[in-house]
Amino acid sequence: MMTDELIRQIARGVTPVRILPSPPRRFLSWFGAAMLCVATGVVLMGLRPDVLRGTTTLQFALNCVAILLIAALSAFAAFKMSVPDTARSVLVRIAPLWAVFIWLVLLATQGRLVFTPGPHHYSAGPGLRCIRDILVLGAIPGAFLFFLVRRAAPVALGWSGLLVMLSLASIGALGLQFTCTNDDPLHLFAWHFLPVLLVAVSGVVLGRRLLRW
Repeated sequence: MMTDELIRQIARGVTPVRILPSPPRRFLSWFGAAMLCVATGVVLMGLRPDVLRGTTTLQFALNCVAILLIAALSAFAAFKMSVPDTARSVLVRIAPLWAVFIWLVLLATQGRLVFTPGPHHYSAGPGLRCIRDILVLGAIPGAFLFFLVRRAAPVALGWSGLLVMLSLASIGALGLQFTCTNDDPLHLFAWHFLPVLLVAVSGVVLGRRLLRW
């Protein structure tokens, strides 16, 4: 077979390639949809009875800002790392971890100021419901994020998976702020913060399995 004929046959079998939007544009599209999805989930689950009073405190606002920062930075980093040119950027990788550290410092500070010990802090029943709600609220945005990152070309699969799952869990934890009535720092640490970390760590394994291309 002549070279020209071979080239023509290959060209006839090629399908058009759709160029993906830039990581910032994909992030903004995903983030808007994720916020809408979580807001819908919160309404369906039911807002906390003291929503008008409990959600207007400085403690509540600071925690929400920290969690939102984690969700946004981790998702943005996942989109950036799906492009091989930026996958090696140390700043992209560690920025979400700094946001996690900020949330931890806030909880530690709030614990010194407002902590009042009681058995409800250690109750597994309400705590397990909080973990369940984190996973439920973050499931759809997280699955969509996995799909979008996989459509690109992630090379650091473990890190990308960790960032996706960190965003999933923190999105769920943000919604949980509006459904869980327990604002005690110890409860928030044990049943909101630690589950977010555990879910994020699981992303290392999931990323290596689900983000191959």
